[in-house]
This record gives sequence, structure tokens and C-alpha cells, in this order.
Amino acid sequence: MGSGTTELHIVRPLLVNADYIIIFLKSPQFIQNGIDKMTGTAGQKRVPTEYFATAPFPLPPLAEQHRIVAMVDELMRICDQLEAAQTKHETTRNRLTAACLARLNAPDPDPTTFKNHATFALECLTSLSARPDQLNAIRQTILNLAVRGKLIAPDPSDEPASDLLAHIRTAKAKRRYETGDARIKTAPDADAESLPFPLPSGWCAQSFENLFLFIDYRGKTPRKTDDGVALITAKNVRMGRLNREPREYVSESTYNAWMTRGLPMNGDLFFTTEAPLGNVCLNDMDEPFALAQRVICMHPYADINTRFLMYELMSDPMQRLIEEHATGLTAKGIKAAKLKPIPIPIPPLAQQHRIVAKVDELLAICNQLEDSLNASTDTRRRLLDTVLHGALKPHAESEVAV
Repeated sequence: MGSGTTELHIVRPLLVNADYIIIFLKSPQFIQNGIDKMTGTAGQKRVPTEYFATAPFPLPPLAEQHRIVAMVDELMRICDQLEAAQTKHETTRNRLTAACLARLNAPDPDPTTFKNHATFALECLTSLSARPDQLNAIRQTILNLAVRGKLIAPDPSDEPASDLLAHIRTAKAKRRYETGDARIKTAPDADAESLPFPLPSGWCAQSFENLFLFIDYRGKTPRKTDDGVALITAKNVRMGRLNREPREYVSESTYNAWMTRGLPMNGDLFFTTEAPLGNVCLNDMDEPFALAQRVICMHPYADINTRFLMYELMSDPMQRLIEEHATGLTAKGIKAAKLKPIPIPIPPLAQQHRIVAKVDELLAICNQLEDSLNASTDTRRRLLDTVLHGALKPHAESEVAV
């Protein structure tokens, strides 16, 4: 071994195949042992010279060294070919997936070919998806199809959405009359023209304000305690699900004094107004809890499928529409006054239920595919680790110190 700087060790082979030495220096065992023996501070770690000078070196006969180098070169060449073939295959798959999803997500698709494209995509999920990011794109496409009424065929016998909205309008007026709640105000119907896509036949649009009573605690956060009544914050509201982590609490006395604007009910929607903006999920908690700021609880005035509304609000078109009404640069947020007039597409109630059933079915397939992909990846990794461990495991009898 020659001399060098503290950052460089020079190895001069004497009667040893230099390529064989390189193979050994690249081996996981040598590298890991070197990492374990590093010295210095966190920002200036180095492997000591003594490690290179005294580390055991597996030294086969010279002729065998040449054969090992030749075999490694051949295997590496095969690996390169496999990698190139896989890259080509993945590139083709990626182009097919992107083209297929682009057709489905087009703002105004050709109705004569859209059905065939949708059928192909939904029947070939397993072929179109090989990575989690592709599955995320497919999930979003499913939601986009749902919000635009293109996931299932309409049923002419369904009660029209206009009848449903008339019932909700009556229920809202009745609630205001019976409770005297000043938050419930007369508001104009939503403008369907401001939606980023045309509504299907039989659908209507209505605003957040005319669909929901807003229960929120803007600008204030209750004093937290180590235990007590659960506190739901914006950190708990994930996209499509309510996560109990992190767990935070308020005292029972704080809860009683705090929750004076209304108690959320099972099935209500939770919506985050900032940090993050636009996360939405269903309330599935049975025990009492307090709401923190930046979370709006949306309680429907009448019977409507809030799971369907959740899926709509999770879709790209509705997320973009909400963002257009938000303010701020680094951390965008939306005020309740800006959120209330935004239109939401409303299909007939029976169709809402059928769309939810189809979305649930397709998202479950996506979840199964993701589990399968992860399991396959883990299986391949474990198999490769086992093979490499067996092939590269050093044998004490062939190790001599250099």
C-alpha cells in the first residue's frame, strides 16, 4: 500500500490481479466493515489507514483471480443487458399508461371513443401499473371520472338531482327557523358554469354553503393537556382518512367551554383550510372530541352521500378549483367566506351511492395491486440478498492478511 492524503489511500498490487482487488474493495463486506471502523466527527468521518493495511484479504491463486474477474465481468454484462431491457420495457409501459390516463382526464373527451378508453384502462389496471406513483395516478383518474359522471352509466329512473337539492333547501330553511342559528343564511344557488367541466345530464351544482352547516374554530387553539378529551387538528385530517396520530388532548372543562358552535356527527366531512390546504375526510369517531383551528366540520343539512362528496373534493378538478380561491404564497389557505360559494357537482342520490360503490371497488383493487407490488419487491430483494450473501460470504480458510 502506498501513501496518500487523509482522504486518499493508494493500493499498489504486487503479484495480484488489480481488477480482483477492485472487486474486493467494492464488496459490501469490505465497505460495511470500513464504515464500522470510521473515526472523526459527524461531518468529517474517515476510514483509518490501519484498516486498509491490516484488513483480511481473501486471496485465491492468481489463475483463479483471473477466472473470478472474467466471471464477474460476464455477470455484470448480463446485468447491464437486463437493466437495459427492463428500462425499455418500463419506458414503453410508462408511455402507454400516460397516454391512456391522459385520454381519460381530457377536459372534453370524444364521447365516441371515451367509453372504449375507459373500459380498456379499468380492465387493464394490473398491466398499466408497476410502480406506486403509477397507482396514485390511476387512483386520481378514478376520482376524476367519478366527479365528472363518467365512471358509471346513468339510470333514467333515478330521482333527479334538482329534487334532492330542493329537499336540502327546505331542510336548511327549517333548521334556521327552528334553531335561530345566525350562521345559516340565505345564499344564492351555485353557478355551474364556474365548474371546470360540464355537468352530466340530470346533475346539478350547489355551493358548500347551501349543502353544509360549517362548524369551525378559526384563529384559536385550545390549551392542550397530556390526556383527556381528544383534539382533532389539521395534522389528523389526511386525504381520504382521519388519522389519530399525532394524539393531542384537552381537558374536559376546556372541551365543554370550547365546543359551543356545534358537535360534529359521524359521517360529517372534515376539511383543512391551510397547512395543508384541501385535505378532506369523513368523521368516523364515536367518542367526544374537540376541533382545533384550520379544520372545518361540514354537517349536511339533509340526507346526502358524504362519502361521494369526499371523493369529489379529493379529485384534481375540485382541488384546483379550491386552490384558485385560496390566498397566500408559501402556505396557501382559504377563508370560509371564499369556500362557501364554490360549486360542487351533485348527481341524483341513487347515483351517488352507485358511484361510491364503484370507486370503493376500484380503489380496493389499487390497494391490492400496491400490496402485491411491495410484496414482490420485498421478495425479490430478499432473494437477491440471500444469493449474494451465500456467494460473497468470506471463507476464513481463504483469507490471509496483506
